[in-house]
Amino acid sequence: MMMQKTMKLEHPYVQDILERHLVKLKTLIPCDDVTGVRWKPHVESRLSGEVVEGIIYVYDEGLRDALETLRHEYLDCILTKKIIDPLTAIVNLFIEDKTREIYRQKERVVEGLSKLLKNPCGE
Repeated sequence: MMMQKTMKLEHPYVQDILERHLVKLKTLIPCDDVTGVRWKPHVESRLSGEVVEGIIYVYDEGLRDALETLRHEYLDCILTKKIIDPLTAIVNLFIEDKTREIYRQKERVVEGLSKLLKNPCGE
């Protein structure tokens, strides 16, 4: 969900351009999970951008890189919310179910072994 940082300030109207580009992206590929974009070119970060609480933060200084980061973060957010998160939830449910099953099996074995140790010679 994050890209490496590059380039220098090229355009004073980057925020406006990013907002218009986000509207176009949302028209092409609708996504209610993204609610806005913020251009923060002078933030000390090794990232080019990230999505925090529905806002895409773009840290690149150059317009070209900022637009690339916006597209990247937008698509990454969609894929994460629509594919990765649901699959992770399913896998976690499977793990929880298997954990309960394994625990029940272990308890049966422990109970059986405990009975054997209580009366090891069948006395």
